[in-house]
Amino acid sequence: MKGSQTAFWDSSSLLPLCVRQDETLLSVKYARQYPHMVVWWSTAVECHSGLARIARMGELDQEDRLAAMQRLVMLQASWYEILPSESIRSTAIELLGSFSLGAADSLQLAAALTWCGSKPQKRSFVCFDRRLREAAEKVGFSAFS
Repeated sequence: MKGSQTAFWDSSSLLPLCVRQDETLLSVKYARQYPHMVVWWSTAVECHSGLARIARMGELDQEDRLAAMQRLVMLQASWYEILPSESIRSTAIELLGSFSLGAADSLQLAAALTWCGSKPQKRSFVCFDRRLREAAEKVGFSAFS
């Protein structure tokens, strides 16, 4: 999936579309700018984990959590997922040696590189995680936060 209205989205930028956070207005802006979302295969799990964490912290009641989960399901129905592969695993392992990333973020970046055929120039990467965004910029993505 290519095009100027397409961007790779990390879970850190999708969660604010599901539940009100400091970054929600910015996420909405980017969602209008880049409505065609490409995500890594585990993004739905990461977003559900984020919603569960927010609920455990007492920041979401049951009704709000269900509404947030419905918004996530709607997003999930429209995004394009990059599926796991040996190539992504190998790339993620290489990225761990080059950047200060955890395993999940390394897989995110490897998936983004797979999406663009390892040619990230002029490709957008929407992410609110500082380390992942910086790594994405260093490999050539136009990263937004």
